[in-house]
Amino acid sequence: MLGFMAALVFAALGFLVNATVAARERLAEFAILRALGVSSRQVLGMLAVEQAFVVGLSLAAGTGLAVVVGVLVVPHIVLTGQAAAVTPGVVLDIPWAATGLMLALVAALLFAIVAGLARNVRRQGHGLREEQ
Repeated sequence: MLGFMAALVFAALGFLVNATVAARERLAEFAILRALGVSSRQVLGMLAVEQAFVVGLSLAAGTGLAVVVGVLVVPHIVLTGQAAAVTPGVVLDIPWAATGLMLALVAALLFAIVAGLARNVRRQGHGLREEQ
């Protein structure tokens, strides 16, 4: 459980840094869109859709990879005390309800990061508009 929490913290920090850097690099693009008449709500919506795609694809790919690795690896690493294969064979049982809940909580955490980022971009966007 501790390893999972550490991985989650590092993944959230990595996502936060990546999203912040990407948004900061695009502040000039956002200012141009605002100057062309795109509302700040539309710009934030575009940012939210982009990040939602990243979050959704990441969670789906990570879950798929975990299932594939579990199916391919777990039956071959479960051995008896004498290092022989267990009889009957290992059946992988994935608790999908708990997995779905965990994915929903991770998605909520990542979307909270996106919401905070959007608020920060909106605040910086107003500053850019006033300076120009």
